[in-house]
Amino acid sequence: MGQRPGPGLNPQKGDVIPNPPHPIGTLALQGGKEVSSKLNIGNASVMMGNALGLEERVARIEGILEQIDKRFDQVDKRISEFREDFSARLNNLETELRELGNRIWWVIGIQISMWVTIILVFLIK
Repeated sequence: MGQRPGPGLNPQKGDVIPNPPHPIGTLALQGGKEVSSKLNIGNASVMMGNALGLEERVARIEGILEQIDKRFDQVDKRISEFREDFSARLNNLETELRELGNRIWWVIGIQISMWVTIILVFLIK
Protein backbone atom coordinates (compact mmCIF):
# COMPACT_ATOMS: atom_id res chain seq x y z
CA MET A 1 0.00 0.00 0.00
CA GLY A 2 1.13 3.53 -0.61
CA GLN A 3 3.07 2.43 -3.67
CA ARG A 4 3.13 4.47 -6.79
CA PRO A 5 2.82 2.39 -9.94
CA GLY A 6 5.05 3.39 -12.84
CA PRO A 7 3.72 4.82 -16.09
CA GLY A 8 1.57 2.42 -18.09
CA LEU A 9 0.81 0.13 -15.10
CA ASN A 10 -2.69 -0.41 -13.78
CA PRO A 11 -3.34 -0.06 -10.07
CA GLN A 12 -3.70 -3.40 -8.36
CA LYS A 13 -5.59 -4.63 -5.32
CA GLY A 14 -4.68 -2.59 -2.26
CA ASP A 15 -2.79 0.10 -4.19
CA VAL A 16 -3.36 3.70 -3.23
CA ILE A 17 -2.31 6.43 -5.62
CA PRO A 18 -2.00 9.56 -3.49
CA ASN A 19 -0.11 11.67 -6.04
CA PRO A 20 -0.63 10.49 -9.59
CA PRO A 21 1.63 11.87 -12.32
CA HIS A 22 -1.17 14.22 -13.38
CA PRO A 23 -2.96 15.53 -10.27
CA ILE A 24 -6.45 14.62 -11.41
CA GLY A 25 -7.45 12.49 -8.45
CA THR A 26 -6.79 9.56 -6.16
CA LEU A 27 -8.08 6.00 -6.35
CA ALA A 28 -8.27 3.36 -3.64
CA LEU A 29 -8.90 -0.29 -4.47
CA GLN A 30 -9.85 -3.01 -2.03
CA GLY A 31 -10.57 -6.58 -3.07
CA GLY A 32 -10.52 -5.62 -6.76
CA LYS A 33 -13.35 -3.12 -6.26
CA GLU A 34 -13.16 0.62 -6.13
CA VAL A 35 -13.70 1.71 -2.53
CA SER A 36 -13.59 5.42 -3.06
CA SER A 37 -12.18 7.95 -5.42
CA LYS A 38 -11.46 11.60 -5.04
CA LEU A 39 -11.56 13.96 -8.01
CA ASN A 40 -9.51 17.13 -7.72
CA ILE A 41 -10.69 20.03 -9.85
CA GLY A 42 -8.63 23.10 -9.13
CA ASN A 43 -8.96 23.75 -5.40
CA ALA A 44 -12.25 21.81 -5.14
CA SER A 45 -12.35 18.12 -4.30
CA VAL A 46 -15.33 15.87 -4.91
CA MET A 47 -15.65 12.54 -3.10
CA MET A 48 -17.41 9.91 -5.16
CA GLY A 49 -18.89 6.68 -3.79
CA ASN A 50 -18.69 3.26 -5.35
CA ALA A 51 -20.51 2.33 -8.58
CA LEU A 52 -23.62 1.07 -6.77
CA GLY A 53 -24.02 4.41 -4.99
CA LEU A 54 -23.65 6.16 -8.31
CA GLU A 55 -26.40 4.02 -9.86
CA GLU A 56 -28.67 4.80 -6.92
CA ARG A 57 -27.96 8.49 -7.30
CA VAL A 58 -28.64 8.39 -11.03
CA ALA A 59 -31.91 6.51 -10.40
CA ARG A 60 -32.90 9.12 -7.79
CA ILE A 61 -32.11 11.96 -10.18
CA GLU A 62 -34.12 10.25 -12.92
CA GLY A 63 -37.08 9.99 -10.52
CA ILE A 64 -36.77 13.64 -9.64
CA LEU A 65 -36.64 14.56 -13.32
CA GLU A 66 -39.81 12.56 -13.97
CA GLN A 67 -41.55 14.46 -11.16
CA ILE A 68 -40.35 17.76 -12.59
CA ASP A 69 -41.61 16.71 -16.03
CA LYS A 70 -45.05 15.90 -14.58
CA ARG A 71 -45.15 19.23 -12.75
CA PHE A 72 -44.20 21.12 -15.91
CA ASP A 73 -46.97 19.29 -17.76
CA GLN A 74 -49.45 20.40 -15.06
CA VAL A 75 -48.19 23.98 -15.24
CA ASP A 76 -48.41 23.90 -19.04
CA LYS A 77 -51.99 22.60 -18.81
CA ARG A 78 -52.93 25.35 -16.34
CA ILE A 79 -51.38 28.02 -18.53
CA SER A 80 -53.29 26.69 -21.55
CA GLU A 81 -56.56 26.76 -19.57
CA PHE A 82 -55.79 30.30 -18.40
CA ARG A 83 -55.11 31.43 -21.97
CA GLU A 84 -58.37 29.91 -23.21
CA ASP A 85 -60.34 31.55 -20.39
CA PHE A 86 -58.61 34.88 -20.91
CA SER A 87 -59.20 34.74 -24.66
CA ALA A 88 -62.91 33.97 -24.14
CA ARG A 89 -63.28 36.85 -21.68
CA LEU A 90 -61.43 39.23 -24.01
CA ASN A 91 -63.72 38.28 -26.91
CA ASN A 92 -66.75 38.85 -24.69
CA LEU A 93 -65.41 42.26 -23.67
CA GLU A 94 -64.81 43.25 -27.30
CA THR A 95 -68.39 42.27 -28.17
CA GLU A 96 -69.76 44.31 -25.27
CA LEU A 97 -67.69 47.35 -26.30
CA ARG A 98 -69.00 47.15 -29.88
CA GLU A 99 -72.59 47.04 -28.59
CA LEU A 100 -71.86 49.95 -26.25
CA GLY A 101 -70.41 51.95 -29.14
CA ASN A 102 -73.63 51.42 -31.11
CA ARG A 103 -75.74 52.49 -28.13
CA ILE A 104 -73.64 55.62 -27.54
CA TRP A 105 -74.35 56.87 -31.06
CA TRP A 106 -78.06 56.47 -30.43
CA VAL A 107 -77.82 58.37 -27.12
CA ILE A 108 -75.79 61.16 -28.75
CA GLY A 109 -78.35 61.44 -31.58
CA ILE A 110 -81.26 61.66 -29.15
CA GLN A 111 -79.51 64.31 -27.04
CA ILE A 112 -78.68 66.46 -30.05
CA SER A 113 -82.28 66.30 -31.26
CA MET A 114 -83.50 67.30 -27.77
CA TRP A 115 -81.10 70.27 -27.64
CA VAL A 116 -82.16 71.42 -31.08
CA THR A 117 -85.82 71.18 -30.05
CA ILE A 118 -85.19 73.18 -26.84
CA ILE A 119 -83.22 75.86 -28.71
CA LEU A 120 -85.96 76.18 -31.34
CA VAL A 121 -88.60 76.58 -28.63
CA PHE A 122 -86.70 79.52 -27.15
CA LEU A 123 -86.00 81.09 -30.54
CA ILE A 124 -89.61 80.88 -31.72
CA LYS A 125 -91.06 82.47 -28.56
